[in-house]
Amino acid sequence: MSYMPIHFNGSAPHYQDVLNSHKARRRPDRPKIPVLARLIWENDGEQWCHGHALRLDPGVAIFVELRDPRCRSTGVWLSPNDVIWPGKF
Repeated sequence: MSYMPIHFNGSAPHYQDVLNSHKARRRPDRPKIPVLARLIWENDGEQWCHGHALRLDPGVAIFVELRDPRCRSTGVWLSPNDVIWPGKF
């Protein structure tokens, strides 16, 4: 038997794929940096979400930790073009 997490309203989660995510990579954790991440959800479309950059694959992708019930895991790998952090511009 498999179990699905139950949300505060008692319903089963409605997971969505993040269409602009990159494949997972093995990289060590770094100190968390608050970021704003551009996500393209499978059903909800484009949205900017707050998160924390936790891992870096230089020039390729940034792992952003999310606290969003639509996300199947703790976060997603995104292109640096989809992540804004303090001092980027």
